[in-house]
Amino acid sequence: MLENYHIGDCVGHAEDVRIIKDELYCDNCRKFTGIVYIVVDRGILLGTAGTLDEARKLMDSLDMEHFVLFYHKLYERYLKECKEKHMYLRFLKNLREWYGEKLYEKPPNGLSEAVVVVAVKKWLEDRRYEFGVRMIEMEKERGSGLVKKLRERRE
Repeated sequence: MLENYHIGDCVGHAEDVRIIKDELYCDNCRKFTGIVYIVVDRGILLGTAGTLDEARKLMDSLDMEHFVLFYHKLYERYLKECKEKHMYLRFLKNLREWYGEKLYEKPPNGLSEAVVVVAVKKWLEDRRYEFGVRMIEMEKERGSGLVKKLRERRE
C-alpha cells in the first residue's frame, strides 16, 4: 500500500476509519523485520506508526481543519488531472480532424513556409497546445510512424 500512496492521499471511501496492522519483510531474504500500523481516517492516509498506541494518537491528533485541507488538495489534483485528460482528448480529436480531412495534403495557396508555420503554431496555441512547429518534407518524416500508418490505411 505505501509503495503507491503518500500521506494525504485518498485511499478509500470517506467512511473508512481504520488502523491497519501489517507485517514487514525484507525484500531480499523475506525475513520478518517488524510491524507497522497504517492509519486511515475518512478515506485519507494519515501516516504510519510503530505501535498501536502511536497509531491511535495519530488518528486522534487531526482535527476537521486538517481534513478540509487534505480534501482541498485532493480536489485540486483531481481538477488538474481532469484538465490534462481533456487537453489530451481535444488534441487527439483535432489530430483526427487534421488527418481525416487530409488538411496536410491541401496546398498552402502559395504561402511561404514561415507563414504556414506561424498559422499552424497559432492554431495549436489557440487550443492551448504547447508544441514547437517546423516544416519538413513528407518524405523525410521520421517520428512515430503515424504518417506511414495513415498511408497504409489509404491503400
